This record gives sequence, structure tokens and C-alpha cells, in this order.
Amino acid sequence: MRAVFLLLSLVLTAALLAGCESPLGGARMAYVDVAVILEKSRAAEEAEAHLKKVREVLQKGYDELAVSLSAKPEKERQAELARGMALLQRQLAIEKEVARQIVLKAMNTACGEWHKAYPDSWLVTRESVLAAPADKDVTQDILARMKSVEVTFPDLPVVTIREPAREEAKTETPGSGSSSGTQAGKRR
Repeated sequence: MRAVFLLLSLVLTAALLAGCESPLGGARMAYVDVAVILEKSRAAEEAEAHLKKVREVLQKGYDELAVSLSAKPEKERQAELARGMALLQRQLAIEKEVARQIVLKAMNTACGEWHKAYPDSWLVTRESVLAAPADKDVTQDILARMKSVEVTFPDLPVVTIREPAREEAKTETPGSGSSSGTQAGKRR
């Protein structure tokens, strides 16, 4: 058994040294730096512009909430503002993830186009590569291809300020799903 293992090892080593084909079958391997795509692509710039508008809408909603609560006792006002801020922050996190997914979809479209041009190639993310020569980085090519990919972002959220429901109203309509404070996430 030991002799068979040694013989197999020698044959495999000889085959590798003789220049047998790589496991990729001679295919080209390239990588894309996703972090660069998420920061420098045209789609990422459009996402940032969209998110700036989202932040403005959410800030306006928070400001309106603060004004609507100005006559409330300080403790109640602070509690409602904290609840409103939590809702708005959650909505912003959702908006950021949606924008990120749109940019990644545009990147995937550009990568598909790249792969059509190089059908025998493998394209992986830089984050999944431990070491590779710089000439295998096709990030700039993908960035250039992404310029022709159209991206569409969802409508801006609508922030609605509602008066907190009264305790007696809550007990009259259990399970009605009403909530107090700020409501974010609806679309125009």
C-alpha cells in the first residue's frame, strides 16, 4: 500500500512538473474588487445621491415630529422622539440595503457582459482571493461596463406623523395595528 502511494505521488509530481493543464483547463482567472465597485461606480454614485434625498425626507419627518410634540410634557416628548428616531433609522437601514443591492445587480450585469467577451474565463471577487497578480484585476473593466447599465431606485419614502393613540382607543380596538409616533416606509 505504501509503495502504491509513493508511486502515485511520483507520477502526480512528474505530471505537474511536465506542465499538465491546470485544474481550470487553461481558462483565464480574473477578479473584481467589490469594495471598489460599491464606492466608485456610477451606480454607487447614483445610490449615494438617492440616499441623500432619503436622508433629507427622513430628517424632515423627524423635524415635523419634534414640532408636533412641542406641547407635550418633556418626558413624553423625549419618549416619542426616541421612538420616531428608531423607526426612521430602521427605514434608513432598509433604504441603504436596497440601494446596495441595486448597485450589486448592476455589477452582476456588467460581469455578465464581461463573461460574454471572455467565455472561457472565471470571474471571482477580490475578497475571495487570497493572492493573485495585479494583472488579473478586471475591476476597471467592470467599472467601465457599469457605465452603460441603467439603475433605477425606488420612490422616496413618505413619512407620516400621527398623534399617539389614546389608551381608551387602544382598548376599544384591540389588534387594530395602530401605532403612535412616526411612520416611515410608505412610498409615494
